[in-house]
Amino acid sequence: MMNIARLDLCKELYELSGWAQSLYEHELLSGEHYTTTLPRKAMEHSSQNIYIPAYDLGYLLQKLGNRHVELKRPYSNSEPINRWSCMAFYDDGEELPAYLIESADTPEDAVCKLAIELFKQGVLK
Repeated sequence: MMNIARLDLCKELYELSGWAQSLYEHELLSGEHYTTTLPRKAMEHSSQNIYIPAYDLGYLLQKLGNRHVELKRPYSNSEPINRWSCMAFYDDGEELPAYLIESADTPEDAVCKLAIELFKQGVLK
C-alpha cells in the first residue's frame, strides 16, 4: 500500500479543498469508525458509510501546483530527526516572497498540514 496522510488531516483538507480524485480512500463505518484504506477503484461503496479521500505525497505535491515547495528531513549531529519539514514559498504581493513551514512525522502529513494552512490563509482556494 502507498503511504498516505493521516485520516484526520485528509478529512480536514478535503473539507477545505474538495479535492476528491485521490487514488486512495479512507472508509468510515456509519460515518464514525475507521475501517480501512484502499485504492479508490477497489473500494465497494455503501450508502451507510462515509468515504474520505486519502492523499498520497505525489497527489498533494501536484495539487500545490507551481509554488516552490521544499520537503526535507532535518539532521542534528549527523543523525536524522524523526520529523519531516515542508516549506512553501508564495507571492503575497510584497517584495519578498512569503512562506509557510509545517512539520510532521511523515512527509505526507507534513505536506497535508501545509496545504491545510495554505487554504486557511487564503493562499489556496
